[in-house]
Formats: sequence, C-alpha cells, structure tokens
Amino acid sequence: MNQENVQLGSGLTGYVSRPRGSGPFPAVVVLMEAYGITGHIKGVCQRLAKAGMVAVAPDIFHGEVFSYTDVDAVMTKLPTLKDEVILKDIGMTLDWLATQPGADKHAIGSIGLCMGGRLAFLSNCRFPDRFKAA
Repeated sequence: MNQENVQLGSGLTGYVSRPRGSGPFPAVVVLMEAYGITGHIKGVCQRLAKAGMVAVAPDIFHGEVFSYTDVDAVMTKLPTLKDEVILKDIGMTLDWLATQPGADKHAIGSIGLCMGGRLAFLSNCRFPDRFKAA
C-alpha cells in the first residue's frame, strides 16, 4: 500500500492511499468529518486501499485539523464553510483522480463521515455522471 499527501488542484491538497499493483482500481473520495484530515480519516483511506481501492480525502479545511475534544472550535468553523467552495474542491479531486493511471475513472464512489455524509450526498447530486456509488 502506498500513502501520501498530494496536491489535488490549485490550493487544494489531500491524502491518498493506493493498493499495491498497477490497477486500474476503483476509487473512493473520502469526505472528512468535521475535524479535518485526522488520523481517523487517514485510517479510513488506508483500509479502503487494503480492500483494493484508491482512496483520496480532499482537505476541505485547507490544513486546519481540530482535536476531537475541541467541539467549540469545530462549531465555530462549520458555519464558515460554503457548499459551492466545497463542491469545487470535490470537482478538483475528481479531475485529479481522472489523471491517475492506477485509478479507474469510470468506477468512482464517495463516502462521507459525520459532516462528510452530507457532502457525499451533495457531491453525488452535483456530479451524477462522475460518481457511480455513494
């Protein structure tokens, strides 16, 4: 398994885990919970890669990570998020996946955890021709 931080697009980074081998493998966009790209989100990506999928988590907080005990900071952050900006980030993530030789651009799904569940729904509504599962 290969895992690393990657540049997904202009101003957008993310975390990706890839299975061993050349693929092409199905891909999953992992939409993070309200705490950022935490160890838990990286672990989800790693488990998906072990199951044979390219898993990428776009960092829609652009570097901010919150402690699970800092609920006040998270509740302050959430109202500042704009759906259009997040959907643009998810679109960049899909564009990035389409350029990855090990990812099957015709077999991309999404999974969302916590706040990311709503984002998985929104992204599948916005990009119905690009996502095959949610």
